[in-house]
Amino acid sequence: MTRHSAILTNLLCSLPFAGLLVGSPGVSAQMKTRATIPFAFSANNVSLPAGAYEIQMVSEKVLTIRNTRTSQAKYMTVRPEYGREAQTRSRLVFQKDGGDPYLTQIWVDGSAQHSEILGRPRPQRELVARKSSPGPTTVEIALK
Repeated sequence: MTRHSAILTNLLCSLPFAGLLVGSPGVSAQMKTRATIPFAFSANNVSLPAGAYEIQMVSEKVLTIRNTRTSQAKYMTVRPEYGREAQTRSRLVFQKDGGDPYLTQIWVDGSAQHSEILGRPRPQRELVARKSSPGPTTVEIALK
């Protein structure tokens, strides 16, 4: 075996392992999915109407949420969080503390990582309403 063919053989044998090491973060950055959200909500301190949305991870720390009817897109800052187990379903998680629900998390099927949306709203009127309410409500929407 010549030196060049040995180098080529080693390179070809190591490519699948390099893909495992490098490919994992890229999977979340390439995620693109759709969801129909039946209520008005906020995300990253931006109010959004009910409707069909396309959600795409631009990078590990940035995603876009685009209204499919109006084509208006908003960029959101996210923080990646890592769990122990891969998820069995993709979903959006909303919290409701007396005002409009706000998007807090995005979970992707097959991944142990999820994205936490930064910039949760805390207006004064919600703090007062929260004292008399039983606590925050969680709502989940399945991703397509």
